[in-house]
Amino acid sequence: MARDPGCNSPLTMVIVLAINSMMCGLCEKVAMAKYDRQERKKNKKAAAAARASIITMSMVFLLIISALIPTATATPVAIIRRDPHIAPHTQSCKCHQQGLAFSYNVHIGEPYNDGDYCDGLYNKILAASANSLSMYRCNNDGNGDTTLHFNVLSFYLDVDAANRELAKIYPKVNGFNCPLY
Repeated sequence: MARDPGCNSPLTMVIVLAINSMMCGLCEKVAMAKYDRQERKKNKKAAAAARASIITMSMVFLLIISALIPTATATPVAIIRRDPHIAPHTQSCKCHQQGLAFSYNVHIGEPYNDGDYCDGLYNKILAASANSLSMYRCNNDGNGDTTLHFNVLSFYLDVDAANRELAKIYPKVNGFNCPLY
């Protein structure tokens, strides 16, 4: 873990000097604005420009100061991720509605085997969805098991038929429970 350079680092000193010179310029502008009240009334554009430059300098000052303040979340935090592996002979089927389409993600605890069943799955789901199937993907989940992703129009999918066809292709899985959203 990197050590905090602290207030004595050259970068901090340069930033402090820059802030100091900006503050001196800001103070000078404020003093001039107070001194020339009558002049400001005569020339409203100059007054607006002076206010804009004061606001700009204030924003730059706050930006630099906020960069110098250490944050509470600067320490790295370990993130625990779920194991993407699924138990053998099980399945997980999730569905999300996207407009008129349902998007299905099916994780099957059966070997991918270079996609041996992917074409058969595609044809069976295509038939169960009255040819409204799109975005079909059949992949290895990274652990040797199978994942499916597909979209179907909401009013065309026969979910029971799709679950039966998945069960025929993967008989070791004790039933498929893909929901109708």
